Amino acid sequence: MEFNRYRNIKHLKALLVDNSDIQITLEILRDLSEAMKQRGGMLRDQGVSNIGEYNQRNSADRMPQIILVADECHEMFNPHGNKDRKQFNEIATIMAKIAKEGRSQGVHMVLATQTLAQTEISNEILNNITDHYLLKCAPGDSERMVRDSSSITANLKTGDVYYHHVEHQTQFRSNYISKEDSDGLISQIVTKTEPCQSN
Repeated sequence: MEFNRYRNIKHLKALLVDNSDIQITLEILRDLSEAMKQRGGMLRDQGVSNIGEYNQRNSADRMPQIILVADECHEMFNPHGNKDRKQFNEIATIMAKIAKEGRSQGVHMVLATQTLAQTEISNEILNNITDHYLLKCAPGDSERMVRDSSSITANLKTGDVYYHHVEHQTQFRSNYISKEDSDGLISQIVTKTEPCQSN
């Protein structure tokens, strides 16, 4: 429900605030998978290997970045919560494709969850996550995301974050943004993008 506040932002393509219908989630992911097929064809036609090269050649008609943001993402990876195993398998396949091929095509994922219990997340997905932001969490969850991290996350205080990237790691204190401040920032975004075209 937290995502409801972003409903009026112009560059929002789809918004799902009720994840009880797995079919709707699947339809959104199918649209994203189709967009990736089209983008892959556009990159091949231009003889380039990534979105950066494509946009350099096509500065007047740039390919925009796409970001999939999923809160409580464990719902997508929980086969026990989905009555239809076929739907679960299709979701897992599309998510793995985004994880492996998405960056070159300008398609990115931001996944958030409080637990990984009862989830089946493939190594294709886990191995392609480049940036981890871990808060205090269950040791099993911490180790599943970043090896040898549970001793660090166990000692984090509320609001502390352990950031892990393949090239470096650090700890920092997260910022709390009140609802009023968040609403103000969203209002600024809506105002700033009013004159812009959106596809």
